[in-house]
Amino acid sequence: MEYLNHQVVVFVENWHKSRLRNHLLFWLINVLISVGINLVSGESMGVAFIEKMIYLFPQAVASYFLAYYEIPYLLLSRRFIAFALVFIASTYVLTVMYRFLVVYVSEPILYPDMLQDSISDILFNSEAIVGQYFLLLYITPLFFVLLKYTKDVFLLSRKLKRIQEEKSNAEIKFLKAQVHPHFLFNTLNNIYTLTLKKSPKAAPASHTLAEILKYMTISGAAGLSKLEDE
Repeated sequence: MEYLNHQVVVFVENWHKSRLRNHLLFWLINVLISVGINLVSGESMGVAFIEKMIYLFPQAVASYFLAYYEIPYLLLSRRFIAFALVFIASTYVLTVMYRFLVVYVSEPILYPDMLQDSISDILFNSEAIVGQYFLLLYITPLFFVLLKYTKDVFLLSRKLKRIQEEKSNAEIKFLKAQVHPHFLFNTLNNIYTLTLKKSPKAAPASHTLAEILKYMTISGAAGLSKLEDE
């Protein structure tokens, strides 16, 4: 299970590197889902596809403007009044654009006998703008923003974890660098004392010290080691 989780984390970390591919994949899936929903509701494949492709432009503009400007530069910067004003203005422009595409592009192609609303009605019919087109416009940007910031939070948490691990490793290496000279100095003093006393323990102690130094410089450099070696 731990291996599977690790592979998932590695996949997500590597997947985000190709931004163009990820964005194209998002919009492709969005188109397929929208067309599938319209097919279930009884529309033909051609009608569902044409409708989605016509409405895709204002939805894409709303998605990128919200995710890459309004939220990071206004909302997260605590410029709440500016965010509210920009959001209202951009929503009005994009919903009017959305309705204009419906009335003057989509309906003439798909339903040529349908009566068209006037320009003034498109511009000033607040009931249609707020009650109908607001949700149609922002349902896709909502998923876009949620997906983007979920990914950003995940990558940020992984980055912080790596920084913490690197910091811990650096601290351990620093402590080892401080401990090793003291250990070596004390051990050599002990061996020197044994030598002066002509103790039979001097030779084994020298051999043991040599083995320890060999392990520390060669075997220990690998990072992981066997418990019996430790």
